[in-house]
Amino acid sequence: MIIEQMVRQILQDGGMFDGWTDMFGDAQPAPKVQLITFDEQSLGDSRGIIIRESGSIGGDFIGQKVAVSIYFVGIEDRLDAAVCKDRAKSIQNLFFVQQENSDIITVNPQSFALPVMFTDSGRPIVNIELELLTDRGYC
Repeated sequence: MIIEQMVRQILQDGGMFDGWTDMFGDAQPAPKVQLITFDEQSLGDSRGIIIRESGSIGGDFIGQKVAVSIYFVGIEDRLDAAVCKDRAKSIQNLFFVQQENSDIITVNPQSFALPVMFTDSGRPIVNIELELLTDRGYC
């Protein structure tokens, strides 16, 4: 299993691929999920979650450290930024309480602030950076 699949499983188990009710009380549809490559066109009118390894940090006698980025991507509307940031915060909070899943020993979020960026088309993107410690490396 590759590291992106491990993170995908954590998010899936935590319900982050399901629809949800946003902070305004509005029902929101489930986002599309992409591994490794961001393909904005395939998102269409949907939001997305992109999971990609952003580098190996090295290892020690316990396991392999890997940096992973999770991007929560909104619809093509800058006004979607607040909903995206709130949902990204929910994803980040999942990792604060995550202790073990599959080959992952520890998950350490690398920042508390989640700034919003925008694509040229106006989609808001929120980046969540994590450091993962795995027990036997990854593919």
